[in-house]
Amino acid sequence: MPVACLLSTNLVNASASGNNLTKTNGTTAWNAGASSVNVIRDGYGYVEFTATETNTYRIAGLSNGDTNQDYTDIDFGLLIRSDASLGIWEAGTYRGEVGSYAANDRFRVEVRRSANEPPRSLGIHERR
Repeated sequence: MPVACLLSTNLVNASASGNNLTKTNGTTAWNAGASSVNVIRDGYGYVEFTATETNTYRIAGLSNGDTNQDYTDIDFGLLIRSDASLGIWEAGTYRGEVGSYAANDRFRVEVRRSANEPPRSLGIHERR
């Protein structure tokens, strides 16, 4: 899954090369992922990623911290399913469907916050 950020913190059951994150163990559990060293400090930021295929489950988004590799640890995420459907997750809660996607579609999850909120680190998680 190509992503547009540095993936170098808390790399678990995955490998990172350039802007690519790949799950390295063969299970279907939510047990692989990584975090970025980038932090959103000015109230606006985003993560972008490309769905390179339509036959796997993945989720990517923004988080304030990285407790584990489960999808419920992502504060604002986009779930890409193996049936080419898209779902929105917020703080571990399913928020609804947003349509479908095709291979090589590009996605962005962005955040805008007020000046009195803490900085948010970018969290990227993947399931294959």
